Amino acid sequence: MSDLISALKLIKKAYKPKLQKLKMTPEQVKQKVKVHNKVTAVLQGADKLESLQKESLELVAKLVKTFVEQAPMMANQALAPLKKHQEQNQTDDEPHQSDDPTK
Repeated sequence: MSDLISALKLIKKAYKPKLQKLKMTPEQVKQKVKVHNKVTAVLQGADKLESLQKESLELVAKLVKTFVEQAPMMANQALAPLKKHQEQNQTDDEPHQSDDPTK
């Protein structure tokens, strides 16, 4: 149990404001505040650990679902410049191979 308390304290410490500005959507900001408040409540004894666990599992399920839905689209966007470059190289190489009809 002491390991869990120390882990929650580390989480709370991680939520302290940083000097750099993070790029977060309004939904992510709301979720961050919600998690911070829940961790603080558990550490102060105002809330039960089970409620934090249940909410954490729900968040992980939502995160996995979002990742599975968005991963193919993001992968295609990331690979698009590479595919375009590869197609361009193939087009550039084709005329050089058939310059001499005797070969």
